[in-house]
Amino acid sequence: MKFKMRHADKIVGIFLFLSIFILLLTIIMILLNQKTFTKKIYYKSRFADRVGLKINQDINFKGFVVGKITKFKLNSIPNKLSLEEFETHIMSKIRIKYKDEKSRNEIIDYIIKKYDIVKGYFIIREIPQDERLELLAFFRDLGYANTVDIDFFIYENYYDIMKENSVINKASNPLTGTSISLLTNNFTVNPAKPNSYIPSLDTDEGKLILSLGQVKERGDAISSIVNNVNQILASLNSDRNPEQNSISRILVNGADSVELLKKELYVVDRILKNTNDVIKNFFEITENFRELSVNMKEPEGLVKRLVDPDGEFMFNSIKKSLDGLSDIMEQLLTFTQFINGQSSDIETLLLQSKDTMKDLNDVIEGIKNNPLIKGGITDKKSQVPVKENIRDKDF
Repeated sequence: MKFKMRHADKIVGIFLFLSIFILLLTIIMILLNQKTFTKKIYYKSRFADRVGLKINQDINFKGFVVGKITKFKLNSIPNKLSLEEFETHIMSKIRIKYKDEKSRNEIIDYIIKKYDIVKGYFIIREIPQDERLELLAFFRDLGYANTVDIDFFIYENYYDIMKENSVINKASNPLTGTSISLLTNNFTVNPAKPNSYIPSLDTDEGKLILSLGQVKERGDAISSIVNNVNQILASLNSDRNPEQNSISRILVNGADSVELLKKELYVVDRILKNTNDVIKNFFEITENFRELSVNMKEPEGLVKRLVDPDGEFMFNSIKKSLDGLSDIMEQLLTFTQFINGQSSDIETLLLQSKDTMKDLNDVIEGIKNNPLIKGGITDKKSQVPVKENIRDKDF
């Protein structure tokens, strides 16, 4: 006997219907959970990089998902800008970047010359490559080029928290990854216009709003711990911030105490060295007095040591002079003795010279008295010699 289940087709149809119903219910729940049917208000923002960014990434506000990121791209020179975008984005950056009005006007004029205004939009002209690179440098300096533009939306039921001059923040930590949060502005009640630009804390506008205290930066517990650890490490690496925390104060005070101790030890070392020098000089003076006392006991050489210790300038010169004078006196004595020994010969030579002079006188007189001239040479009287010649004596 064959087993046959009654109403099998009906049972299969019921299960199939239930499966389809559950599937549709699940899809609807998912869509409702994703707020697919909720009206969305779109905005734009800009980050320094795309690290941690994902499509459909949640934007949080106090733990609630208030929006999502829909698109992001790396920007460059804007080929098309609306007048409002130019005024709110670029002009604001120029005002923040350049404080001098003349510099701001020069930059604005330079940028405007590169664009044509067509139906309320700035359309870039056909410019050479070098001018395009120069213009890119201007936009990059303003933080408007080589950054990441994002499009995101906020659900309509959270539209009241999206106020003017609000800021979005991208926070990263190694455990939970990257999170995007909305920092609403509490100093205004004006809602941000749809499709308007909402700055991030990566931009100068966002940092300015944060510095003015119009928004308050928030972060999760892990990010706070990581930031605190980073601050502690930075404090430890810095040696001159005792006012920031107690650890740095302890370290700096300890380092200052060590430096002060080093200075005191240096002073003590200098005092010890000076004391050693004084003691050394005292012993040298004592030794000099001892030598002086010994010299005073032997007065023969005292004057010489006081006046000319080495004898180089005075006593040696005097000694040389006296030795030379002694040699001269000896030579003079020898010469005198020689003169005394030759005195007889010298006297005889002098007498002969006298007689020769007399004969010469007679000859001259004879020539003078020549008969041819005069009467010859007159007779002379003989003169008795004053001193008797030794040679005339009879031996």
